[in-house]
Amino acid sequence: MLDRYNQMLSRGRLPQAMSELEEECVNLGMGCTSRHCNMLVDMSFHSLDLKKAGFWSARALETQPDSVTALHHAALVAWNLKESRAAMEMVRKCLDLQPRHQGATDLLILMDSQYKAERRRRTIDKIERLRKKRGAISVCLHTSSDRETDPQMRLLWGDHWVGQELEKELAGLGFVQGRENPDMDIHLFGSPPKDFDESALNMVWLHSHPDMVTTENLRQLDCIFCASSHFLPKLSAMGYVNVELMPACTAKTPVQARLEHDMIFLGNARASRPDGRAIVGDMIRTGLDFKVWGNLWESLLP
Repeated sequence: MLDRYNQMLSRGRLPQAMSELEEECVNLGMGCTSRHCNMLVDMSFHSLDLKKAGFWSARALETQPDSVTALHHAALVAWNLKESRAAMEMVRKCLDLQPRHQGATDLLILMDSQYKAERRRRTIDKIERLRKKRGAISVCLHTSSDRETDPQMRLLWGDHWVGQELEKELAGLGFVQGRENPDMDIHLFGSPPKDFDESALNMVWLHSHPDMVTTENLRQLDCIFCASSHFLPKLSAMGYVNVELMPACTAKTPVQARLEHDMIFLGNARASRPDGRAIVGDMIRTGLDFKVWGNLWESLLP
């Protein structure tokens, strides 16, 4: 039932997904499940609406008092509101039910000074092991385009080229590529990574589809890099640790050129959208001298 809302999120339609899911929960009344409520809490964190997050986490706990996700959400809301005692109580309940719950553990690290030195001990151990390693460190890059079965279509994926350029730069720094048991895994976020080698240092670069980030689905990662300074406060509100800004970049060399248009967009159209890209539809409506370069626009734009 919730798959429809996940699809909407993957297409960047978070406000619409949230509005429709809230309406569905109202219509369901007592039939609204904790899963519905927990999804609405995640959506509320994206807009930093703590009032809504608190409302839906309370509803989730009413429906399922032993839901560790709902308890974690309630703890996050209390922590953001500086209600330390209530936050700690929820964290303890969460860890009593699931002692290795990473979200609750991260929140405990952020709240309790005695845990500062133990800040993700497993991550620290991995880094120390890599520092002491003799010989080259192996790295494996993971992109959403890896799942594209058509080799020609794969060339139209932006993260395919980002991955290729990163591999070249990493090789120049002395790292080696390793698909089997690498020392480090770098995930380019196009969708939440699912398969992890827990012995490797796992890093993610969140550069697209931020609507798909939840309070849970980046927990297994040792380090989180985010391309947007505007999204960093949302990750912090979700209680993530080891989060840093790493802006989007290119391997191309800028050239000096005369300005010919008010605004341009460089990128491919998405087949899932009637306007190709939301930003393109928005820009066309401004009336500016706006031009587009990219693939798959033929049936969408003049």
